[in-house]
Amino acid sequence: MQDTVFGFAVAPVLATVYYESVLALAKYDEREFEGSVVLGCAMAHEIGHLLLGSNSHSVSGVMQARWERRQIEEELRGAALFTPNQATLIRAGMRRRNVTLDSAR
Repeated sequence: MQDTVFGFAVAPVLATVYYESVLALAKYDEREFEGSVVLGCAMAHEIGHLLLGSNSHSVSGVMQARWERRQIEEELRGAALFTPNQATLIRAGMRRRNVTLDSAR
């Protein structure tokens, strides 16, 4: 894996985040960023792949494929979110999963 890869997911069952890579990004360009915020966003990104599928990168929000200074600053402001469309897809998928679980009982 490249050193710019912070994790991966195999939908719908496995997500992993590389802690050391995330910390390196958190300290990007000799600035001290909040490592826990970047870690949380990396985890949300990989869980997003579990819920949205492997080809679910976007041009904005937490599902961006590449994270650089601008994305880190968005994360620190709490602006790295799922897009409205992604949120709709996640909710629909959760409803579908709940129906499946309820019918299996």
